[in-house]
Amino acid sequence: MRSPFLNISGKRIPRILLGTSPFIGAGQFGARSRIYFSKFYLNPKNIVKIIDRCIELGIIGIQALPEEPIIWAIREALKKYEEIIVVPSIISVRDIELMQEFECPLMLIHGAITNSRKVRMLEELLDRIRETGSLAGLVTHTPITTMKWLINKNLKYEALMLPVNKIGYMIDGTLDAMKHLVSKLGKHIIAKKVLAAGRIPVKEAIEFVSKLPFIDVIALGVASEEEAIETFTIAKQLFLKQP
Repeated sequence: MRSPFLNISGKRIPRILLGTSPFIGAGQFGARSRIYFSKFYLNPKNIVKIIDRCIELGIIGIQALPEEPIIWAIREALKKYEEIIVVPSIISVRDIELMQEFECPLMLIHGAITNSRKVRMLEELLDRIRETGSLAGLVTHTPITTMKWLINKNLKYEALMLPVNKIGYMIDGTLDAMKHLVSKLGKHIIAKKVLAAGRIPVKEAIEFVSKLPFIDVIALGVASEEEAIETFTIAKQLFLKQP
């Protein structure tokens, strides 16, 4: 059995995180995007309901986008629960300052910034993250090309979040290429887009990433309490049972 937490330099990061893309109505959800935006972004009490259900299921980690309805919902949930571990994606110094209140073990630089490949900007943001006491990481939307680029850069970060799923959705290359590059980088890997925005059945999707030894953490977005029960029950059964 895996420990439910990944430990990096004394920081505890839940192996399974609640993703928050549905809560902003992200574009990958197609026709559902507007529905999700209305349901969650415009009515953040519904985000709190999802967080509540996840915590009841033992999922205390949130991979949070720096959007006000999501931050509000986390604050509301923290009024009821002693521990919620927030692993945010940040875009700016302002986001870093905003997220400090949650004493995040790890902050990740958003994929839009990572993919810009502006080394000085990335170095400055990584340094600012570390100044808060958090570990620093990167997110990418183009894992293969970005990892090839990162190999020759002396950026200081501990984790890399990238899309990993069975059908190659939003992945710019092969699984073999990904495995090779991950091995060369030697960073902790957080998998996103595991469910391919609902294009893969939950069990099939999680079973696939559970068998990949280079995946340390998974982030899973859900859009209802029923989805939370199904998704996170399966995730605990399959992902945490791996050695």
